[in-house]
Amino acid sequence: MAKTARALRGLTPVLIGALLATACAQPSAPASAPGAPIQTAAVQTASPSTRGAGGEVKLLFSQGPTILNPHLATGAKDREASRLMLEPLAAMGPEGQPVAVLAAEVPSRANGGLAADSKTVTWKLKPGIKWSDNTNFTADDVVFTFTYMSDRPTAATTLGA
Repeated sequence: MAKTARALRGLTPVLIGALLATACAQPSAPASAPGAPIQTAAVQTASPSTRGAGGEVKLLFSQGPTILNPHLATGAKDREASRLMLEPLAAMGPEGQPVAVLAAEVPSRANGGLAADSKTVTWKLKPGIKWSDNTNFTADDVVFTFTYMSDRPTAATTLGA
């Protein structure tokens, strides 16, 4: 009995290897009759496209979001889910450049939004933006968010962003 168990244990890696090799092998083409024309499969190749062209993109995360507050989010699943509820002043556009979202424009030296010493930034908000309760979005809301993020006990994950 012990001899048989030892033999089976020694044979197990060989059997597993054979099983894997069989499972991973390409199926063989059916044999054709002698003199029959050889049939080839159509090969599709990817055609180049421009960035942003095409259909929708679906993101699949291994877990559902645990929080919808982007300032307390610890993973991409939470940050991405929070974007359904909250918008930033600006976000990265498709070409890797900032694009105004709630702001009227992205601050720069050219538009006077960024001071020459780079110590002061002035954001101009888009007019007419309303909260879900129909109240106006104002600079006070931006100040509240900045104060909330900057408060050490909040432990905002976006403070360094």
